[in-house]
Amino acid sequence: MQGFLVVLKVPETQVSLRNKHYRGVYRLPSYRLPDQEPIRTETAAMEEYVFGKIANEFGLIMSYETALQMLAKFAKSSREFEVIHCRKWSDCATDRSRSASLPGKPLGFDVAGFGGDFWSIVADFPDDIRVAHFFDKLNENGLFYAPDEATEYLDEYRRLRLPDYQSPFEVLAVRLME
Repeated sequence: MQGFLVVLKVPETQVSLRNKHYRGVYRLPSYRLPDQEPIRTETAAMEEYVFGKIANEFGLIMSYETALQMLAKFAKSSREFEVIHCRKWSDCATDRSRSASLPGKPLGFDVAGFGGDFWSIVADFPDDIRVAHFFDKLNENGLFYAPDEATEYLDEYRRLRLPDYQSPFEVLAVRLME
């Protein structure tokens, strides 16, 4: 499974995140009511993104053209957005030749829920000494360089029974669409 997301360049939760360089999938803007700040200029775009027929059942936009149209709808916002492509690594791993031709610039590998808000245990990296060595393996985008590192981290996270360890996390290849 693969598709596109329109995400904030800087996560809303960056202040509370340990991983300050994070550029993975957990950057979707939060839905707010029309009278809530700071996103009045984003209300119409968010309504369409969340309640329109833009995304599939996993929350992914299936075409790059549609993702670009959605990005344009956020143009009046004071916040900056970008389009990323994500794909379950398990899908890439079964077809290595096709994974080399994925679109965009590689950002790295994330470990997140696939769908919903795409909560990431790489973005929300635990302050736990037992997994601290994995934090040192993150690249300049706050993601893992290699899928094997992301898989090892997920396996250890589950083995240690860290928060929400039973969630259906996936290793995701993340790419910036330029």
